[in-house]
Amino acid sequence: MGRTLALAAVAVVIAGGLAIALRAKPRTDSNDAPFSAADENRAAELLADKSQVWWRGHKLPMPAKHTLVFRAPDRMGTFPEPPAGCPVMPVEVARALASGRARMSGDHPFQGRPVRVIDMRLRSLYLKEHIADSLNVPYNRMAEAFSSGALKGLDHGTIVILYGEIYPHFDATAHFRVEKFEAYYCLEGGLEAWKAKGYPVSVNPAVAEYLGALDGEKVVGGQNAPADPADVGPAALKALLDQGVDPLVIFVGDLATYNVGHLPKAERVPLDELNARFEKEPKDRLIAVYCGCCEGSAKGLSGIAVERLRQMKFTRLLHLSGHLKAWKDAGYAVESN
Repeated sequence: MGRTLALAAVAVVIAGGLAIALRAKPRTDSNDAPFSAADENRAAELLADKSQVWWRGHKLPMPAKHTLVFRAPDRMGTFPEPPAGCPVMPVEVARALASGRARMSGDHPFQGRPVRVIDMRLRSLYLKEHIADSLNVPYNRMAEAFSSGALKGLDHGTIVILYGEIYPHFDATAHFRVEKFEAYYCLEGGLEAWKAKGYPVSVNPAVAEYLGALDGEKVVGGQNAPADPADVGPAALKALLDQGVDPLVIFVGDLATYNVGHLPKAERVPLDELNARFEKEPKDRLIAVYCGCCEGSAKGLSGIAVERLRQMKFTRLLHLSGHLKAWKDAGYAVESN
């Protein structure tokens, strides 16, 4: 109950004072340490060093045999050593290339190439904190990203710089080898080394606080499941959607109301279909429930739906305070069929 109250308290705070911060773009925090002349010179020295791997085809030989060690999804960017066959790019060189301040000779292998810094961590970790202007492609979404997502059509001549908290799992880099990218690297020391240098990082404290509270409630069924959902206001829910947190939004009202106007991407699930719809859904799925028949009372259709989901051992439930009316009153868009 204590953790549930803490989550609800965070939701209330976000719905109020922090809602503006959530809707705003993440701020860039350079830690008051710009790209120093010493770092710029160090990058230039490394780029000119003919013994470096970029002068030797960008590739490291794959070992005859290597062992993959799998961890939980949120730990796939925390390996202490770089993955097999992937060269490491010193953090000063990565900063110089990413900022367009790299000093290179005209015949340098990097000359004239686009640069793309890619964060391979889970989306929730990226939202909390990431290298400014980096692209988030979680390691387990790499194949999808190449076929139909953010990496589709990416120029094979791009200088790709991958990072995790430290080093990414082999799976995150292997796709670039398979796709025949020539110049893909791991960032030396990852996000930790980048931050230690004081290089630009985008952070959003409100998102970090909210996701941290949700992670604290991430219990898959069992007796520790929260007794009550967290009430969130329209501003907080919209902020989560805008930031890519991607809760599953469920409307449990009547079909006519749903067809006239519903929250973007909301799915209508009548109460008598609730059990069948969520029978195979992961119990830690973040679900936001609302209806259109009342103005935010604890009961009604949405209250019944939340209670049923709780009985089914779902543990990360949000209840839209004010429901459809509050959403419309806030001036937020709806979709119609």
